[in-house]
Amino acid sequence: MAIDLSTSREELRELLQAYSKDVGNVKTDDELLQEEAEYAATGLKSEDTSSRVKAVEFLEILGENPYAQDYLLLALEDKEGIIVQKAIHALGKVANKDVVPKLHQFMKGTRSKHIISEVGRVLAKIDRKD
Repeated sequence: MAIDLSTSREELRELLQAYSKDVGNVKTDDELLQEEAEYAATGLKSEDTSSRVKAVEFLEILGENPYAQDYLLLALEDKEGIIVQKAIHALGKVANKDVVPKLHQFMKGTRSKHIISEVGRVLAKIDRKD
């Protein structure tokens, strides 16, 4: 019994094309980190304070995800002190030296001695990590 190779080759080509399309949709590690942080940070846009608190907590869970750190830095601009405090606390747990200049800049624009003190603690902790 002879096998029709042209049909087999065509089927193989179709399978390879389908596989190539799937492979083309695979995300890089960096893209996954970015999506993960974006998803966790969606609550930061909420008017509800508790949603923003949860978003900061989710971002903290992401650990040293650089995109999560960027969103935590954005949370420092929140109008609610509780959000700012939680963001500072989260940065103390997950931040690396990349955020140091941004934290220094944040401290320059802050009048609260308590917040300045907390950021100072975070900066010291980051310095001890490295």
